[in-house]
Parts: sequence; structure tokens; C-alpha cells
Amino acid sequence: LYLRLDKTVGNVSIFFTSFIADENDFFVIKPFLEDEHVDFNAKDNSENTLLHTLFGRLSSKKHLFSDEMCEKIFKLIANNKNITVDTLKIKNRSNLMPLDLLKGDAEYLRKKLNAITLHHELQQALIPTEIDKEKLVIKPKVRKI
Repeated sequence: LYLRLDKTVGNVSIFFTSFIADENDFFVIKPFLEDEHVDFNAKDNSENTLLHTLFGRLSSKKHLFSDEMCEKIFKLIANNKNITVDTLKIKNRSNLMPLDLLKGDAEYLRKKLNAITLHHELQQALIPTEIDKEKLVIKPKVRKI
């Protein structure tokens, strides 16, 4: 079942994320991470965002998620234009940012997410714009006779 969400029902994504038991439940969260209409700043009653809930689940259930699955999740996060640096800085009622919840055995996941995000930002910075593409076209010099 795929749900398209907007800002008015963004908390539904948090609800579904809180029930992820292991990587076999990835299909539940994938549509939310890909959907550019989901409000990633929406909070539940504990002031947790979707990323707070997701990272909390990854941290508490790390032994049930492969590194490959975590990498897939992080790449979806890096590719979604609605997830910004400000989204990652939102604090919940316990004054924790989403990345603060990647702790203990999942601490290395924080470094992996940072590496993927940085790599994605660098890739995006290296994509030539239309103006840059025009500059890249080498026009042959024609000599007048």
C-alpha cells in the first residue's frame, strides 16, 4: 500500500516508521523517504520527526539491519530534496537531533550517513549547469582570410 502524504498528514509516516522491526519492513518506509511531498519537519507528540523515529529504530535494532540496508536508507535520505541540513538539526522534546540517536553499536552509521551525504553534495556540485555547459563547448577558432 503506497500512501501519498502532504504536510497535513505527515505524522502518519512517523507512525509507520515506529513499527519497523527489521530490514524486511523496509518496504514500509521507502515510499516516505522517496516522496518529496512528505513534510520531514512534522513532529509527533514527543516532538520526534520521521528521521528521529527512523534513526532511533536503526540504533535500537541495529543487529536486525544489514549495513547494505542502512546504506540504501541513507542514500534515499541524501536524494530527497526535502531533507535538508535544517531537517537534521531539529530537536525533539529530549533536546536530541536525529543523528544523536545513532549511538552505541550504531555510532558508525552516523559516519556512514555523513560520508554518503557529503558524497551526494559533492556530486551535485560537480554537475554542470546550463551556463557551465555552454562554457565547456570548445568553439574552433576560424581565421579570416
